[in-house]
Amino acid sequence: MTTTTNENGCTGGRPEQPQSPQVSTIHTGILAHTAAWGVSSDGLIFPRPWTCAGQLLGQLLVEAGVTHRRFDGRAGSMRGAVYVKRLRAAGWPIDTELVSGANKFERVRYGVYRLGDITIGEPERVFVAAAELAAGGWL
Repeated sequence: MTTTTNENGCTGGRPEQPQSPQVSTIHTGILAHTAAWGVSSDGLIFPRPWTCAGQLLGQLLVEAGVTHRRFDGRAGSMRGAVYVKRLRAAGWPIDTELVSGANKFERVRYGVYRLGDITIGEPERVFVAAAELAAGGWL
């Protein structure tokens, strides 16, 4: 018996099962639903909005800059750099800027991620709405 691992690194508790014709019918219905946010205005592929990469992209599309702390507050993951790397590998233009700051004890530098020059159209608005629904637990 094997278990699956999703892109967030969590192991699913359900064992893999052989695919039946009924399952493939269900998958085609799901694919039609996900096509609403499948491809951006610039031809880039959107990640699933309920994943950490999807949550990060949703933030980047709306906010001027995203830090690890802001990403952790939304997605509950301190691994923002991994999801930035995955989005970059998928072709998303993400810039990193190191910013100087200070905490209670010392001066520090931290990264701020910004989305590069892309077209913001209807697919991006639909994706942001789906990511916000997923962050609220609706997807």
